[in-house]
Amino acid sequence: VYVADATRGRIEVYDNARNGNAFLRSIGERELVSPTGVAVDNRSRIYVSDAGRSAVVQFESLADDAVRRRTFTFPAAGPEGGGGAPRGLDVDLSAQVYVADRGTGRVQVLQIKGRDLVGLSEVASSLGEIEGVTRDTKGRIYVSSDNEESGEVRAIDEKGQVLRVVAPAGGREEIEGDKDEEKFEPAAGGTVNSPKQLARDRLDRIVVADAGNDRVQVFAGYDQGNALLASFGVSGAGGGQLQDPSGVATAPGALLYVADAGNQRIVRLRMDDENGDGIFDASPAAAPTGPSGCTGPSRGQRDANGDGCADPVSRITAPLARTYRAGDAPTIVAGRASADALGVSRVEVSLAIRRGGSCLYYARGRFSRRGSCAQPRYFAVSGRERWLTRVRLSRPGTYEVRSRATQQGGLVESAQTSENRRSFRISRQRAAPERSRAAGPRSR
Repeated sequence: VYVADATRGRIEVYDNARNGNAFLRSIGERELVSPTGVAVDNRSRIYVSDAGRSAVVQFESLADDAVRRRTFTFPAAGPEGGGGAPRGLDVDLSAQVYVADRGTGRVQVLQIKGRDLVGLSEVASSLGEIEGVTRDTKGRIYVSSDNEESGEVRAIDEKGQVLRVVAPAGGREEIEGDKDEEKFEPAAGGTVNSPKQLARDRLDRIVVADAGNDRVQVFAGYDQGNALLASFGVSGAGGGQLQDPSGVATAPGALLYVADAGNQRIVRLRMDDENGDGIFDASPAAAPTGPSGCTGPSRGQRDANGDGCADPVSRITAPLARTYRAGDAPTIVAGRASADALGVSRVEVSLAIRRGGSCLYYARGRFSRRGSCAQPRYFAVSGRERWLTRVRLSRPGTYEVRSRATQQGGLVESAQTSENRRSFRISRQRAAPERSRAAGPRSR
């Protein structure tokens, strides 16, 4: 996950969701001024729009140490303005870079040519104060205009002709209340207020960071009329709440990342994925499941991903955290899981035995998969609220078992706590045999 940090003048890089989105490194320190957008091509090269330098900077992949390689500088403003001001950007499969140029109201198309990053063309249209851009698989370009009164999301062709207004302008309306407290009526679904960046999923659905309305909206693809599929978020800083969201990005596993700028955080959501194909479901009923689909966290419950739903919990009940003698080793791993009102969709378990600095993971009846102990490998178990799997354990050593539950609708899995993580040992000492009293002749 690549995050443009305009305040610190750098790109922060985080690991994927499976590895806990751990911080990896920063890119561009002392080379960037005010990065406003970031994209990665199919060769893992990194492109950054730097509003502070009016430039797009290209870095090599992380595997090549993210060295700064090429720069495209936009023309400076003349006496009447009109200088380049790059904002959001997107990259297609041929590594062409589409840049929203707020300064000129155009989309600039760039590509690497030898040692340079050069301009190929401009989508010459008066697009206004554009902030976000993305391109679908048919070559249609979507742009967002950041304006409270006339901001909107439009689909245009490669000549700049408007094909469709996907989302017209529409903001919250103030309603009467206490004079010391501002109250607003939520904006109508499908309208936008100061929309920022855009993203597209593998089925060409469009995700919009609707900053002025403190929400994220998802629209169907062009061939489906760009109908509104879902709207997620209300104003605030708690779970299921957003404040001035400025960026969105989709990721494998039906994940959606939101740059919640007003709350200075990145929110990770899991979209509905009932068919398990790793991308958002196409049905309009398959929203980003949020506060409307669950009861919300109550006292003692967690909401680690900020989606407004209580995170699912999985508790291990067997084996116990103790030392077992050889011959009395556990034969089952079992527990209980619970979730919000939506219920538990599945439970997975990771079972490993430590060997030096790594772990051997249990799969299909034996320990055969070696890997990092910090990256558990899970397999599905039987049951949901009450779950169980049978195992065959005989080797002496230290074992670690973890479990995780996933909520119906594909919401984020259980946070790792002491309840769903347990260690136990199997010693070399065998269990003492039971003594039996043999019958013998009685002596007088």
